Amino acid sequence: MGRRISKILKFVRKCKDLVFKQVRAYSSKFSKKIYTQHQLIILNCLKIRFNEDYRDMEDMLTEMPRIQKELNLSSVPHFTTLQKAFQRLKSRVFNLLILLSAKLTDFSGNAGIDATGFQRGFASDHYSKRCKIRIKSQKTTFLVDT
Repeated sequence: MGRRISKILKFVRKCKDLVFKQVRAYSSKFSKKIYTQHQLIILNCLKIRFNEDYRDMEDMLTEMPRIQKELNLSSVPHFTTLQKAFQRLKSRVFNLLILLSAKLTDFSGNAGIDATGFQRGFASDHYSKRCKIRIKSQKTTFLVDT
């Protein structure tokens, strides 16, 4: 009789299916090739799912040999590796994952929507002109299945 598959392992496998189809293994041909982008994205997804900080996520991964095996991790990445990978990855990768994962869910047909704007410009006009940067505002819309 086989081992029961945990919800965490199912989550990792779904992430793998989505990530492997859409993201290259390495961001550059000059990459150190210690960890793939696939592994780092999935580990960051796990971090977000568990709502843990990076240090605690590193500790949790140490105690998760099945997840390590599923992701072909020879060692658990240092918490700064996960942190830097998250900062480096384009937000469109995570937006794509959200869109693809939304296709995996059944919707009730009822939804609520809300939108808000964020100002990103705390820099002075003088500083912006001198550095030749343009600071934009960002609009975020939430659509929630109820």
